Amino acid sequence: MKIRFNQDGVARTIYGEEIDLSELGVVELRRASHVEPTRELSAEARKWLRDKFARTVDNLTPSVPDPPPRWWADMLPMNGPILGPFDTRSEALEAESVWIDDHGIVRAPPI
Repeated sequence: MKIRFNQDGVARTIYGEEIDLSELGVVELRRASHVEPTRELSAEARKWLRDKFARTVDNLTPSVPDPPPRWWADMLPMNGPILGPFDTRSEALEAESVWIDDHGIVRAPPI
């Protein structure tokens, strides 16, 4: 578990249970991203994908009965992209973790 400390002493980390964060002080949890199957993506994520791929998100999912889910790592809450699609949730979670590791844990400004 990696913990980054800002100069003001605020710590940021990807939540895990390896360390009891309450030992460090007041804990405030916020979602930094979302890992979701295609059909569960937020409207904002669907719009981002439509704009990026210039086609509907529905075209990204095979139109067969009960297709296997495709997974996405929605980094929009951190001013990032949407990563994917991935065949498994584990792949999306790994990509999410790598992206956060590469870009730091930052919060998007309020809308």
